[in-house]
Amino acid sequence: MGILSSIKKREETFKERLSLLEKKEPSWFLEQRRDAFKQFSKTGLPTRKDEEWKYLNLSPLSAADFGEGKTTQKVTLPDWPSLADTIIITIVNGKWDAKLSHNLKELPKEVVISNLSDAMGSRIDLKKNINHPVADSNSLLFLNTAFFDCGLFLSIPDKTAVKKAIVLWHIVTHQENSLVLPRSLITLGKSSKLDLVEFFMGQTEASYLTNNVTEIVLGESSQLNHLRIQDENKNSHHFSLTHVSQSYQSRYTSASFSSGAHISRQQCHVMMDAEKTQCNLSGLFIAGHNQQMDHHVRIDHLKPEGTSSTLFKGIVDGEAKGIFNGKVIVHPNAWHTDAWQKSNNLLLSPEAEIDPKPQLEIFAHDVKCSHGATVGALDPMALFYLNSRGISLQKAQELLTYGFAHEFQVPFDWMKNNFECFLTQKLTGLKFGGAYEEV
Repeated sequence: MGILSSIKKREETFKERLSLLEKKEPSWFLEQRRDAFKQFSKTGLPTRKDEEWKYLNLSPLSAADFGEGKTTQKVTLPDWPSLADTIIITIVNGKWDAKLSHNLKELPKEVVISNLSDAMGSRIDLKKNINHPVADSNSLLFLNTAFFDCGLFLSIPDKTAVKKAIVLWHIVTHQENSLVLPRSLITLGKSSKLDLVEFFMGQTEASYLTNNVTEIVLGESSQLNHLRIQDENKNSHHFSLTHVSQSYQSRYTSASFSSGAHISRQQCHVMMDAEKTQCNLSGLFIAGHNQQMDHHVRIDHLKPEGTSSTLFKGIVDGEAKGIFNGKVIVHPNAWHTDAWQKSNNLLLSPEAEIDPKPQLEIFAHDVKCSHGATVGALDPMALFYLNSRGISLQKAQELLTYGFAHEFQVPFDWMKNNFECFLTQKLTGLKFGGAYEEV
């Protein structure tokens, strides 16, 4: 029995986990684990009855029996030439594997990379950075907090610019119905800079559930460029929460690309809790067949003179469903806030569905805010023009879809060529749902 379906198995596994961690983790975090376990036992997995989850069909999760996994596969890293000159931190089945990581010696000596459980035992200052109140009823956060094993801690000290990008390469090799729980805490000190890539992929075709939590803390005047690529296998399920806390004049730039997993949900929550902060979020998801992709973004402007932008694009084919929920909250006294968000979506099949929901909540004066959403299909006249000049219908559809997707850009010049090839491969696999006919 898995820990999601069997109460007895869940309790036994949790007690075993605590007994192993009692000598490594501080009492304050062990108590957080106990509280999280109680909360998850009370709430269980989300359902469509929850307002924040009502568009997502989660019945395949309740039908499966996810638990601790086993693997017999050897790990192989994908061949992306542009990553050869990066620092790769390899995380296998939710655990950092130092032996499979690359170029760690090229990190500045002041940079700290370690097991998160070990770091919490030696650094009391981490207490304020772990488990922010992202959502009082976030049961998947409770599940991760209760059961994650070891985790990853990455700390960039003050006035340190890491010249080479750091790649967190998440690989799953587990067998059927495995539960994978990665956990990362990343801190940037005052005036530090970092390029970060998170890559999620499955080396197995088995059904598994990834439940990832990444917590990011940005110090004063620090800068983080963050690229996230989710390309898990189509039998898997992927849930991820990224929580960002910003200090004075810090800048957070994030680009998120999703094309994998049967059911996926990515949640990003940014707390702009200081003056003159900048936050720029962009995303592109490509869903086909019967995939479901859900993106939730929340930005809290808590102090004056913050600027934020959000642009997400969705391409939905077959009988797939895409969901975008974006919320910007301008709190009292957050005057001179400049915030906008936009969701643009392309339906390639009559059976495809997209549910965009941009939202603004403004509780301050003297602000500049806007939001909007569009849903449409490929232009029939443009298709006719290309098709009548000898370009096949399939190729014409791919060209126009590529033009729609191309506004999404990765934040690193050194990775653009590789990503362009990757994106083209994903677009070539679209079926276009028979919505158009050859001339």
